[in-house]
Amino acid sequence: YPEDSASRYKGQVASFQALVKAVKAKQLPEITDEFVKTLGDYADVADYRAKKLAELTAARTAEAEAKLTDQAVEALIARATLAYPPAAVDSVIDDMVRDMEMRLSNIGYELKDSLRLQGKTLEGYRTELRPAAEKRLKGQLALIELARRESITVTAEEQQAELDRMVSEVEGEEQASALRKVFGSESGLHVIEHDLETGKTLARLRDIATGKVAAAPLPAAAETSAAESAAEPVAAEADAK
Repeated sequence: YPEDSASRYKGQVASFQALVKAVKAKQLPEITDEFVKTLGDYADVADYRAKKLAELTAARTAEAEAKLTDQAVEALIARATLAYPPAAVDSVIDDMVRDMEMRLSNIGYELKDSLRLQGKTLEGYRTELRPAAEKRLKGQLALIELARRESITVTAEEQQAELDRMVSEVEGEEQASALRKVFGSESGLHVIEHDLETGKTLARLRDIATGKVAAAPLPAAAETSAAESAAEPVAAEADAK
């Protein structure tokens, strides 16, 4: 056993005897039209290959886009001067805690029980979340300022089209009606507007980062404080280039 092994036998010499009880080998089935039909909605082998290639291409494209987005947002944050009250970070932490509570409740757990099993307190957990919360807040502020400088807006028609798309993907008339009621309200449409604006802003940021478009020229002075808006704090002197 190696000297740096975690085993209690580290540094000692050991010998082993083993009895082979079975030898197995994977036998791959022949790829035929009949076989691929059992795997899903495929007409034949060619159809299967084409659809799988499209799935893999979409997955790799999304992965590359997500990586580019993360790098572009980090670069945007690095070039921005941000101002925000400490309470803004606490608000983001609150959102992160609620999100974790919801995710755990979906699998039948409670956050307090999960933290107890890990020997953690809620206050300690919130402290752990602070660096990630600050990073998220900085990204939000920088993107809000970028959207303002790039004059990115969402029209009522775009909001309605997105709502219709969401409803069309729900199975069952009752669920569709409930979804339209929730997101068709003023607050629901505001959520849709925010999501669409964020998507547009990130797309513009990727275009700027890859040189597809030029960033809007910087104003002579941009001194807007994040504290001026508790609901949507903005970046101060954020360099959107």
